[in-house]
Amino acid sequence: MIGHTPVYKIMTKKPTVVHPEDSMEAIWHLFEQKGFHHAPVVRDRKLVGIISHTDYLRVIQDVFSNNDHVKAFNTQLLRNVLVQDIMSKEVITVEEHTTIQQVVAVFHTHPIHAVPVVDASFHLVGIVTTNDLLGVMEHLFLMEKNR
Repeated sequence: MIGHTPVYKIMTKKPTVVHPEDSMEAIWHLFEQKGFHHAPVVRDRKLVGIISHTDYLRVIQDVFSNNDHVKAFNTQLLRNVLVQDIMSKEVITVEEHTTIQQVVAVFHTHPIHAVPVVDASFHLVGIVTTNDLLGVMEHLFLMEKNR
């Protein structure tokens, strides 16, 4: 049964990470240029936080503004605000052998869309997102259709 499958089978292994001392310019690059929505924050391979696209947008006044003053202000923010200033420090995590069913329960219980996967030493080993779970559902639907 798919619900008992360990999360390590669907997670993104070795996700792109940022560091607490990185500027928001690095986040801008990940979110606006590469299309990411979440980035685990690590120090010495250990997970210390997570930053989401929503966290990023809260910092920026108006990303789509045509006002030169707002654009200049946003540019200054991107250079001066650090990841550690806006990241979520209390992160909900799971371990590699957590089941897909348990991860679904985590997403259902908490208003989040990404869960870092850590080992026993709290080293980041992956990340699972609601998009990953949608991929599992799509696979199930295709299997059902082809019966």
